[in-house]
Amino acid sequence: MHLTSPLYKNDGKSIWRLTPTQQVALNRVREKFADGTYSIVKQDCLCGGDTNKDIIISSKDRFGLPTEIVLCGLLRNSDILTQKSIERFYKDDSHELVFGALTPTDEYFEVQHRRGYRFYRTASKYLKSCSGLNVWEIGAASGGVLYPFQKRGAICTGIEYNNNYRHYGICRGINMLDADVSPKISEKSADIVILSHVLEHCSNPLDILINARKILADDGLLILEVLGLYRATTDYPSLLHYFMFAHFFYYSKCYIETLCRSAGFDILESDETVTCICKKGIFAPTVWNEVDNKDKI
Repeated sequence: MHLTSPLYKNDGKSIWRLTPTQQVALNRVREKFADGTYSIVKQDCLCGGDTNKDIIISSKDRFGLPTEIVLCGLLRNSDILTQKSIERFYKDDSHELVFGALTPTDEYFEVQHRRGYRFYRTASKYLKSCSGLNVWEIGAASGGVLYPFQKRGAICTGIEYNNNYRHYGICRGINMLDADVSPKISEKSADIVILSHVLEHCSNPLDILINARKILADDGLLILEVLGLYRATTDYPSLLHYFMFAHFFYYSKCYIETLCRSAGFDILESDETVTCICKKGIFAPTVWNEVDNKDKI
């Protein structure tokens, strides 16, 4: 790939047609960047490559917010929110900006419910029954993903930053904990750990996966899902519609599999959605030269 300038230049305009609620949230986010409430740091690639060789794909995200999306073989945002800033964003602004809703709707819960049922059916191929199992979801939003597991007898707990979404889940009967409190999860106590559309928001994905492995029982399952890079052009009109300043890395099937193996997981099944089902295995060396998206962007 040879680019002398970004495919998408920063004109400050959102490529999405925003609702009034989203526009209010976007203006608030811009103000927080301007007054320093949200801070930015540089992010190197997980592959450890020379950042001077990065190819700039875009100078803005879907909302017209300035951020550089770069490619070195792996695709990432080179400017990312600090950990404190990303936590505040997901607590205060994320759902309103992305979904245009101050509080979760029943429709949103149903979308999560359907995703959870898909996860349940997949887990059922590897577990005889969910009854009595401890199921944890990190970044649970309104708790809908956990609902199918709970209906079938699992003991479910969701962890979520946003107060409105957490309280909605509680009202639907899901045990929801405040992520700000950093609840302690005992090692090897979880039979299933779910990370659904969470890992792309983490600057330290390998650490997140290693911690998930610690709390997972020896015969437990990790259910991991992100919106796959190669699905972007089918789910969205363009790559720019897919890019977001709060997405730190953009994953493909091979990319996720490499991370999971590095964190000590064996892959049971995966696809380009990306949905990846794992069990505990051995820690494998990371071989990033097998993961190259340059010819596929």
